[in-house]
Parts: sequence; C-alpha cells; structure tokens
Amino acid sequence: MALVLLWSGCACSVWGQSPIRQIPDSAWRQLCQLEDSLVRLAYQMVGDTIVRRRLPAAHQFVRLLVRALKLPGSYWYPFDSLRKVISIVDAPDGRFRIFSWEVLRSDGWYRHFGAIQLRGKKLKLIPLLDYSPWLRQAEDTSFCAPVWWGCTYYNIIVKRKWFKKYYFLFGWNWNNLFSNRKVAEVLWMRRRKGELQVCFGAPLFWIPDSGRKLYRFILEYKKDAAVTLNYNPDKKMIVYSYLVPLSPLMRGNKRWYVPEGTYDGFVWRWGQWKHRQMVLQPKKPITPPGTNNTAATRRNTSIEEELIRKSRKRTRKSRPPLPKIQEGQVQ
Repeated sequence: MALVLLWSGCACSVWGQSPIRQIPDSAWRQLCQLEDSLVRLAYQMVGDTIVRRRLPAAHQFVRLLVRALKLPGSYWYPFDSLRKVISIVDAPDGRFRIFSWEVLRSDGWYRHFGAIQLRGKKLKLIPLLDYSPWLRQAEDTSFCAPVWWGCTYYNIIVKRKWFKKYYFLFGWNWNNLFSNRKVAEVLWMRRRKGELQVCFGAPLFWIPDSGRKLYRFILEYKKDAAVTLNYNPDKKMIVYSYLVPLSPLMRGNKRWYVPEGTYDGFVWRWGQWKHRQMVLQPKKPITPPGTNNTAATRRNTSIEEELIRKSRKRTRKSRPPLPKIQEGQVQ
C-alpha cells in the first residue's frame, strides 16, 4: 500500500511540473485529494437512495468544487475521475470549460447546477442558476449569466459569424418524472463596462417553413424515449429525431412524444442554422406504438386530425337537444 501511494504521489508530482499543465506541484497534490472527495459527494448527490439527502450533498459539492478551482492552475487539471459522474465539457478553442450536473428533488422535478471556468492561472468562475422552470418562452429569449436554462451538457462546437464566435452547446434537461428535454443552446460573450459577460440565446436557428428564428432549439419527449440531438461531423450538420405523439389525440402533450424513425436537421448557411427535413432515414426505422412509419406519416397525421375534428363535429350535431325544464317541473 505504501508503495502504491508513493507511486501515485510521484506521478502527480511529475505531471504537476509539466509546462503544459502549468500547475504547481503542491496545488496538483491538493487537487488530487480534493477530487477524491468531490467524486464521493457527486455519487451521493446523483444516486443517494434517500432523495432528500441529494440537495444538501449538491450544496456541499459546490463549496468543495469552488475550493478546488481556487488553487493556482486549476483550469488545466483534467478531473478525469469526476468526469465519470458529472459533465465537464471543454470549448474547442480552450477558452473555457463548463461543469454541469442534475439533482432529483423530493417533488419529482430535477434541478440543474452549473458553472463556467474561464482559462487563466487565477480563478475566473461564472456561476449558473437554473431558471428553466420559469422561462416559459425559452426559444424566443436571450439572457446573460447567472440566468441559465439548466441542463447537463454533452457536446460543444464553435462557429463564426462576422468575426464573432458563437458556441453551440448540446445538453440534456431531465425535467421531471414524465418527460425529458434536449436543447441546442447558443453561448456568446461580450464586454460591458470592462467586464466579460457570458450570454445565452441568439436568433441563429432559422425555420424557413414558418419564418421563425429561434434563440435555442428545444425538444421535449416521453421519459423512456431515446432521442437524438447532436452535431454530426460527417454530415456537418445538427441532426435530431423527428418526434410524433403516440396518438393524434395526444398532439401538443409533449410527455407522449416519441421518435418517428426519421431525422431532421440544421445546416450552417449564411451565419445561421437553416432547418432541413428528412436529412437521415435509417434502413430499418423504428415504429413507435400508435404511429405509421412511412414517409407520408407527417401528412397522414394532419389528415387523421382533420377526420377526428369532423367526427367530433358530426357527433355534436347528431346529439338531441336537451329538454327544457319548466318552472315547478322536476326531471
């Protein structure tokens, strides 16, 4: 055991002195110890069988994480063990990285936590507060940190428009016990009064059919459905699962939406993401219960809804009028 500890200490020391990491040897050893404590707390806040213990563990985790990030050169510490429990995504240009995770509350809803660490020898940390339950028109809204549409990120890409960088984040919002949500988010930066601000949302998702420009693209779907929303480097486009309700009667109730089996997407054109339909069609499409998996499904859905509407209209007309109750008469 002593030999193992000695070897791990030597490994940390040699790695800490690497000019690439720029972490002092003493800070590296402290980060190694703090990461072990962070991992234990992370498993508790994510998977504790007693739900009411999760939020206190999350608050303790935040305090310990800030303590670790205050150490000199912490930006270059990889947190390899911690990445197995929470999400840590790095910007492609190395300008920042984002910590994000979710915690189940006792009422069945999820709360998301996050923070952005900017590159530098000294700590530059931007906290993120989950406002997703109160942002009712999230696809048409832009705001700056600490306000945040909370989610757990799993990918990030960068695009340029008129000498300005826009970072596109792909994340998973666990929402509640009945539905999940996935988002393609826009992150951009600006300086106000000499201070750097991190903002979310920009009208860069163009839907030509409706003429809308979305500030972020959100999918909400059934809890146990497997939905895709990510950047496809081979196609050089954003690809997502086309969702349909399990039944036409459930249209508009997102908790019953599932993938149809085909995929729509966005291509980068003229400094914005332009929507395209049917960008991918698998050889063996998945047929959700209650849907027809053909190329005409989208047209059939509107036809079925029209038939249901006409059927209801005929039913209302065929009902006999209710008898009038005269004064003093008991029916």
